[in-house]
Amino acid sequence: MAVYFVKTTAIVATPSDSNDGLDPIGFDLSGATFTNSTRTLNSTGDFSGYTFTAGDLIYISGGTGVTTGLYEIESKTDNDNIVLVEDIGGTNPTDVSSSDGPFLTPNHAVNSSNNTNLANGDEVRICNDGVHFLTTGMEPNVNDVVVSGYNARGTAVEQVVIAKDQGESSGGNAIRQYGDRSLIQYITVSGNYAVKFDTFFLGNNTGFPTTYFRCIAEYATSGLGRGFRGNTTDQMYIDCTARYCNIGFFLNYENIAAFGCKAHNNSGDGFNGPSYCYGCISYANGSEGFTGMGRDSGQVINCTAYGNGGDGFAIAIDDMAVIANCSSSNNGGYGYRGLNDASVFTNLHSHANTSGHSNQYSDAEFVELPGCVSGDPLFASTTAASEDFTPQAGSPLLNAGIDAGTGA
Repeated sequence: MAVYFVKTTAIVATPSDSNDGLDPIGFDLSGATFTNSTRTLNSTGDFSGYTFTAGDLIYISGGTGVTTGLYEIESKTDNDNIVLVEDIGGTNPTDVSSSDGPFLTPNHAVNSSNNTNLANGDEVRICNDGVHFLTTGMEPNVNDVVVSGYNARGTAVEQVVIAKDQGESSGGNAIRQYGDRSLIQYITVSGNYAVKFDTFFLGNNTGFPTTYFRCIAEYATSGLGRGFRGNTTDQMYIDCTARYCNIGFFLNYENIAAFGCKAHNNSGDGFNGPSYCYGCISYANGSEGFTGMGRDSGQVINCTAYGNGGDGFAIAIDDMAVIANCSSSNNGGYGYRGLNDASVFTNLHSHANTSGHSNQYSDAEFVELPGCVSGDPLFASTTAASEDFTPQAGSPLLNAGIDAGTGA
């Protein structure tokens, strides 16, 4: 497995898509000497522009008897010598070479058409040292690839900002995933006002899950302007956020699951269509909080809809969907639309929705349904920009849920 680095600013080498991308520093050593007993790498004057930071990495690319790969730097002795944490092998080799430094653009690093050495199972670390601009979109196209936001030195995961710098006439997606079993994490796509299609787009997955973890889509407002778009089955979205887009999550295919995700301040729907939705929050969106949910024996559990312009939950009922432990309040439509005998619904909460608790039941009938309650949820804060949907003392939500696994 290879690891590739993307940076906007130099540690030593200037980031460039003509580099090999194999380490974040780029000493570009040739003919360096390594002393095994002290793990010291010597190359006259080549460390003069380098300031050591704990955890720094160097990629050893060659040398007689050495094991190529990433090595952690333990210390800098002087401008001629650094000490590594581990032995690189060989017998005091005198012909050691190293990476010439990181790539400049994310779309070069993640796509095998550009980064021709990219292979299944590789990792791309996009370093948080400035905004990374996308002009043609970013298209990971190999299987099992991990694309992560990392800190400025490329040593620990950290949220990183990517801006979609593309004219509206060009259209396209900011991140368009084509591989199977991949992980995209700690990536924020921001300021992409001119994205005509989607910010995060999962393309032709073939039945092996791709996961988005702690990604943020924001300010996708032109054209379709969807934060997250799932165009195939078998996907997971974990702790992701879509805000200030046209639609937050547009995931209307089978076997798509969202866990702990948030959609807020989108001009349209917050969530549209995932089959499985657990612990998600949708608030201050212009249309429905959750719509098209529960397809194909799906589940909507422990979710909250607050202050949306339309219904809190507009459920698409297929094959005994389960809707439980959800709260819907202060929405512009019904609390719940679509509850009927084809679904299993229990322990729901509704309060102050403009059209009432449900379009199938009167408000009086709703609170007679299994485990269903009404009343002010007493959230910690519903103030814009400081929302906290934790129920406080006296809330009807406290101890009102059901264990969705046991039914107790």
